[in-house]
Amino acid sequence: MQRRVIPALGILTILLTLLIMGDWLPVLRGPAPDTSEWHWPYQLRPLNSWWRPICAALLHALALALLLSKKHTKLALTLLVITHIGLQIGIVAADIARPWRTLPEAVSAELLDRTLSPLASGYFWTAAHIDDIDTTLRDYPALMPAFDSEHARTHPPGLILLNWLTIEAADKWTDNDALLAQRCVDLWLYGKGAGTAVALAVWAWLPLLLGALCVPVAYVLVGRFQPGAAHATAALVATIPALLLFAPKVDQIFPLFALLALWLLTRTATPLPAFFSGLLLSAATMMTIGNAVIALPVGAMLLITRAMLGGWRFVSDTAAFALGCLSLWLIYWVGWGVSPMAIITTALAQHYELVTTIRRYDWWVWGNLVDLFFFAGMPLVLLFFPAMRRAFRNRIGWIMILSVTLVALLLFLDLSGSTRGEVGRIWLFLMPLIALVVGSQTAIKTTRWLCGMMLVLTVAIGLSWEVVRPVIVVQSPPTPQTLAQATPINESFSFATLTGYHIVQTKTAVTLDLEWEASGAADYPYTTFVHVVAADGTLVAQHDQWSLNGQWPPSCWRNGDRLIDTYTLSLPESEPQPAALHIGFYHAQTGARVRDAVVLPLP
Repeated sequence: MQRRVIPALGILTILLTLLIMGDWLPVLRGPAPDTSEWHWPYQLRPLNSWWRPICAALLHALALALLLSKKHTKLALTLLVITHIGLQIGIVAADIARPWRTLPEAVSAELLDRTLSPLASGYFWTAAHIDDIDTTLRDYPALMPAFDSEHARTHPPGLILLNWLTIEAADKWTDNDALLAQRCVDLWLYGKGAGTAVALAVWAWLPLLLGALCVPVAYVLVGRFQPGAAHATAALVATIPALLLFAPKVDQIFPLFALLALWLLTRTATPLPAFFSGLLLSAATMMTIGNAVIALPVGAMLLITRAMLGGWRFVSDTAAFALGCLSLWLIYWVGWGVSPMAIITTALAQHYELVTTIRRYDWWVWGNLVDLFFFAGMPLVLLFFPAMRRAFRNRIGWIMILSVTLVALLLFLDLSGSTRGEVGRIWLFLMPLIALVVGSQTAIKTTRWLCGMMLVLTVAIGLSWEVVRPVIVVQSPPTPQTLAQATPINESFSFATLTGYHIVQTKTAVTLDLEWEASGAADYPYTTFVHVVAADGTLVAQHDQWSLNGQWPPSCWRNGDRLIDTYTLSLPESEPQPAALHIGFYHAQTGARVRDAVVLPLP
């Protein structure tokens, strides 16, 4: 079979890569979720950014080769987790037109932007605006329609609560305001404090790690049933495009929840594993109601593993699983008086309004299948049904149950129209389950080729599709400069010294060049002011903005930076004759100046 399938899949992979990179068939991009357009915007990354994800993919391939050699398995799995995170970062770095030396800062800032953005996520944004979590939880159904983010409006409070708890914990343990330097141009974050910055960083990086941890969990899970198939399955999970392309979407948590819930059911010593498996599902549904569909494959696994035990054990484990599934919802109901149906009804109403305004049903019936084809990985999708057929022929019970439930779930989600506009992410937790089916029935030699094809498609999609929408633009550090023909001066501020200036005055304007030597980052992104003042103290003209044309406030300055800051001020004809320039910095929220203004005489 390998001789027939691999060449055909290879040719199809090459063709599909060309179609994606060249945008020769836009219909493959599917409908756009929030516009009247019917496909995602095409955004091919600059050629000089391609090396970043390509190099990360090659390192990932080396770790895959080590795993598939079945030597040094623990080391290989550890390296796969590391290179999995590295490939996610490499794809993010392809969005950034920055020199390689500044990439770590740029990637971190990009991940923070995506986490903070109400458009791209919205859970952290919502949590950071909560003053009283107890009141919010008690009134949550009534508050949902007023949230800024559509994600918060349509989901239960689980993720918002987790983000809020992270902020609270960081506030108690963090007192270093210098941590805010990672968001040096963000006034909003400075207003929230250092603990919020730490929590934002946690939620920016945590999904990358949790997505990567699916690889060793899949290895352990399959190893309980088919030890010989564990290596191939883990390798396929490590190359699923959906787990690599959506960093740092919180949806990356859900595949790990599904795999852990399945793994717990393979532990048969006591009913406790069944309870904790249900508890994971309770937590997953408290984050988003759509995760309730995980209960079908997990419940099927419960039946097949416990039916063999029979009798009282089957009853006790099923009851423990059901109790675990309901536990967090019951705690919320008893503790805050909010019934599960109140949350579900409100969320479904908000979701229904969202997916029926612009997102046409007929677009998404086929659009979801396109998403599945790409984000699950074309080789996995095409080999799923042959693997399913072999499992039935060989009577491999757990694969038979898992594959049937997966087919039923995918059909239900597609035909119901409930996942309109979700573009791959809503099915993220199902895609590793597809890899479990294919990996359990695929030889190591075939798996090597499949992983290579999946990585090629992942890089192609990452370089060609605009898959996230951060809301904040991160600026690039300025190039160090010196000011020619400068008048020397030595005026010190807490974070920099004004070492020179140059003034050009005409009848209609004054142009001022300031030469700064930074001693470190300011504790706040202070606003620079330049005031033109007459001899009698009258304000003739003024210009207030962040330094370097509003792009680089002093909270971004680094020790040793030499910066040239230029201002041009128009002079009104009717005002008194200007006599001097007053310059300095002030706090935008309080108006307090950093120190007295520096006075520069006009020529």
